[in-house]
Amino acid sequence: MLLVKLAAMADKFTKEEYLTFIEAVKQCEHLYNPQHPNYKTNAVREQSWEEISGIMRKPVHECRKKWRHIRDHYMRGHYKSKERHRNWIYYKPLSFLSFLKQERNNHTQHQSDECTGEEDIRKGDDDEEDDVFSESEDTESKEPKTYHEMTPCTDPLPISLPGSIVEDNEDSAVDIDTFLNNIGTRLKRLPQQSIDLMKMNILAQVAELELEYSWTLSGEDPDL
Repeated sequence: MLLVKLAAMADKFTKEEYLTFIEAVKQCEHLYNPQHPNYKTNAVREQSWEEISGIMRKPVHECRKKWRHIRDHYMRGHYKSKERHRNWIYYKPLSFLSFLKQERNNHTQHQSDECTGEEDIRKGDDDEEDDVFSESEDTESKEPKTYHEMTPCTDPLPISLPGSIVEDNEDSAVDIDTFLNNIGTRLKRLPQQSIDLMKMNILAQVAELELEYSWTLSGEDPDL
């Protein structure tokens, strides 16, 4: 279990690594512009991902997955909570993708852009958390999220109240595992689009709480 956790931590990107990563991808227009002549040239794309992997010192598959997640989060921000999304720390660095929102007005083209050249990185990582939300949203002008904002469920979940969970670390871990298992079981009954939305909301909520907690411990200014 410890080795698994350490491996997961090693795969995470820091804020500085994300900024370097975004700049590296920006230089390779054929990785994100469907109109580029080499957009569908696998050999050219693979070579670019190998080079980016070398820069980041991360596996190619991890770099491709990180890019898909951060790109999709940026694009979703154009359609949901635009003003709030502009406070996201990676919003300006990713602004070179703004031209894509014009193409995505056509839903069919949107589905094609999401899938073309990315199918191999979608397999096996749907249940993994991504750290794109870490050190991301500026809490200023944020409205607190609650689970009431999500799609309501028909039957109650057997969860414990936060006050009783934090009393004991071991019991807390068990309660959290039980809660996540129950959530996972119920999510499997929903359409994939609803599952993706729920995962995004949960990750955003967890990241927000982590940031607030880290700022409380360190006393750092959230705007930095």
